[in-house]
This record gives sequence, C-alpha cells and structure tokens, in this order.
Amino acid sequence: MRREARLHQIRKPSVEVTDRCPAEIETLLDELAAQAQRVQVPAAALATGLVAARMVGGLTEDAPLACGSLLHQIETATARAAPAELNHTAGAAAVQVAAELQRLGEFGRGARWSADGGIPATQAETLRKMLLAVVGEPRLVVARIALQCARLRAARDGEPAMRQQLAAESRAVFAPLANRLGIWQLKWELEDLAL
Repeated sequence: MRREARLHQIRKPSVEVTDRCPAEIETLLDELAAQAQRVQVPAAALATGLVAARMVGGLTEDAPLACGSLLHQIETATARAAPAELNHTAGAAAVQVAAELQRLGEFGRGARWSADGGIPATQAETLRKMLLAVVGEPRLVVARIALQCARLRAARDGEPAMRQQLAAESRAVFAPLANRLGIWQLKWELEDLAL
C-alpha cells in the first residue's frame, strides 16, 4: 500500500510554486474574494487574481501587497476601479499598491504579435532594465511577476495564440527578471509553464 502511494505521487508531478500564504493573509484574501463575487467580478479574473495574491503573500508575507495584487487584477479585468467596499476591506495600503501596479501598466507584445516573431535579446534586456528603473518599489516587481505566473497557469486551457504570447513574454522578460531578483521558484515555474 505504501509503495502504491509513493508511485501515485511520482506519477503526479507538480511544476507549480507551493503557495504557502500565511493564514491571516489567506483569510483577508478569502474575504475580498467573497465580496468581489457579490459585486460580480468575472470568476476567471478573480481566480487568477487569487492565485497571484497567494503567491505574493507566500513569498513576501506582506498583506497589503497581496491584497493590492488582487485589487489590481480585479480592476484590470473589469476595466474600472474596485468598488469602495473592496477598497475598505483591503485597506489604504493595498489600494495604494493597486494604484501603483495600475500606473506600472501592462506591457506585452501587442495585438499584432505573431508566434514567428520573437523578442530580440537586446529589446528584452532593455525592457527588464526599464521595468526595474521605473519601479521605485521593488515589491511591485514581485507582484507583477506573480501576476504573470498566475496568468500563465490560467492560460493552460486558453486559445493557442494567447498561450504562445504569454509564454514568449515569460521566457524573454519575466523569468530572467525573477532570476535577477532571486525569486527562483517563480523563475522555474515560469520557464516550465512557458514550454
């Protein structure tokens, strides 16, 4: 029986980062998620935001950063500011983090992206340097990398063009950035998922 259990574990590999979010942050994220469901945030966006927020919470043990990551994903998905009740529950520091992430913006390959065209190495390096220079708060880079990883996880069942675009961005920009910051768990997961 013991051998069968070990074989089952071997057959079921997991490439994902173990999300060890502290209990108090997990409770706060669950409360935010419940409120977000009541204000009809799309389920897929909420799930992706929760995954990213739990990663951030597990890596940093920083509740405002984790909650801000979730608020940012909600705002990005709904194309509007988070409702006041969510902001109140998350707190002023988390609202500030969400605003800073929103200011940082989304960057990617754009609508005319094609799988044939890769990001030149010099352009990817310039983008990584620019991202580090623009962000005055290094915690925001951790949150942005976690959001990319969560989006890549969620894209497993998505359309092939979107998966290829996220994979290319992850390989060229986010995985090397995670490596440079010493967040090897996310680097490895980004590389594995990007294949």
